[in-house]
Amino acid sequence: MDLYDLKRLALAAREFAVVVGAEPARHITLRVPTQHQLVLVARRSGLQSLADDTAAHLVFYRGLLLLAIVGWHGVCIADVLPDHPQAADPLEFDPAAVELWVDAHPAWEAELSDALMARMTERKQVQDTAAKN
Repeated sequence: MDLYDLKRLALAAREFAVVVGAEPARHITLRVPTQHQLVLVARRSGLQSLADDTAAHLVFYRGLLLLAIVGWHGVCIADVLPDHPQAADPLEFDPAAVELWVDAHPAWEAELSDALMARMTERKQVQDTAAKN
């Protein structure tokens, strides 16, 4: 196995999909951030401790979600611009479009954030258990 394959497999092991929305369903691919990425997002958000203000927590969780969304299927232009003449056309994934899409769907943002936090907690528990063995 070469380094490219190893990296591809390591990234894929941290990925999972969440389905949001009704017909058509949107399949959003999330990637659990690394510990280093968590620290960077926390510092950029101004989050220093669990006692920090709510705004810092909101910026932290939003930053994690924007970082974690690495792909999608079923997202259309109407998800961002409902009145666009080509609203039914697919919106190709582009990291620059993620924040626009998230801003347009606060309920989906909450759903995706909850799924991400749950997966991060599960991953941490597995890592902690493995470290004890």
